Amino acid sequence: MPLPVNAFFLQSIPERYRDLEILFQRLKSGGANTVIARPLKRNGAIDAVALTNLTFLSHKEGLRIYVVLPTRFDSSALKAHPEWEDIRYDLESGTLKATGSMDLANPQVLAHLVKRFKEVAAFSVDGILLDEDFRYASTEGLSSSILKEYTRKYGSPFAAKKVFAKVSTEITEMDRGTFDASYWQWSELKRDAVVNAAQELGKACRAVQSAIKFGIPLHVPGGEMPQQALARFAYDMNAFRKLDVDFYWFAFRSFEDEGTGGRSYKKKNFEYFSRLVKAASTMQKDPLKMIIAIPATASGKMLPLFEIEDTTALALQAGKTTGIAYIVEQTAVPPAALTKKLFKRE
Repeated sequence: MPLPVNAFFLQSIPERYRDLEILFQRLKSGGANTVIARPLKRNGAIDAVALTNLTFLSHKEGLRIYVVLPTRFDSSALKAHPEWEDIRYDLESGTLKATGSMDLANPQVLAHLVKRFKEVAAFSVDGILLDEDFRYASTEGLSSSILKEYTRKYGSPFAAKKVFAKVSTEITEMDRGTFDASYWQWSELKRDAVVNAAQELGKACRAVQSAIKFGIPLHVPGGEMPQQALARFAYDMNAFRKLDVDFYWFAFRSFEDEGTGGRSYKKKNFEYFSRLVKAASTMQKDPLKMIIAIPATASGKMLPLFEIEDTTALALQAGKTTGIAYIVEQTAVPPAALTKKLFKRE
C-alpha cells in the first residue's frame, strides 16, 4: 500500500533561491513527503523559474511536488479571448451576466488548458491537482456552447428565465425540489462538460508523464448527495470514479479566514470542520485518495499548536490513510517536532 500524503501546502513562494532552499530544508525536517504549491503567475502564465526551482529542490530533498492549476479562472486568457467566457443567470436582476470564468464546454478553452497542463507536466512535477475553480455553480453554464448542445439534444432552447422565475436571490434545497426537467437536463450537460474536462486534462498530464498523479477538488459541504452535487457544482462522483483520478482534495478554511471576526478556534469552527470531514467521507469513500488541507497559519503567523493537533485529529477521522497538507506561509512553518509526530499518525 502506498504511503499517505504528508504535505505542506505553500501559500507563498520565496523569490530568492537561497530562501527557497532553506524553506525546503525546513519542510523536509518536518517529516513531509510532499510539497503542494501554486506556481502560476497572476496573469495566468507559467512561472518557469519558480516551477523549475520547486521541482529541483523538492526532488533534492526527497520530496514529491504537486502543483495546483486553475481551470476556469484565467483573466489573461479571457482578455485575449472574450468569447471563452461563461455566462450566468443573475437572480437579482433576472438577466444574463458574465461570470469572469472560462467555459469548460468550449473546445477551444479545453485545448488551451490541455496545452498548459502538458507544459507543467513537462517540468517533471510529481502531481497536478485541479484548483477549486473546477466547477459550475447553480446559475452558471449559460454559454453558447452548452445552450447550443441543449437545443440540439432536446429540440428547444433552455428557458433560464422561466426556470429561475420563482427563485429570489439565493437557490435553496427547497427551490431545487421545484425545478422542472429542463433544469436537470441542463445541469447534466454541465456535468458532462466537467467530467470530460477532468478526463482530458488527466490524459494530457499522463501523455507527458505516465506515472504522474492527478487530482480534482471536492466541494464540501453541499455535495454529499448526488442531486445536490449536480445542482450546486455540476459534479457526479460516480462518473469521476470511472476516470483515472488519484486524489480528491479540499481545503478547510477557518471562520477567521472567511472574515467573520477572528474566531479561528472556537466551538463552532471545530464543529464546522467536523461536518466538512464527514461530508467529504460521504462523497469520497477511499481515505487513501483524499487530501485535506489544514490551516497551520493565519495572517502570516502560526496558529496555536493545540489547534493544529486537534484539527489534524478531526481530519484523520476520515481514515488513517487520509492525506494531510498543512497550509503554511514561507515565514511561518510549524515546529518540526510537531509535524513529524502528526505525520506519523500518532
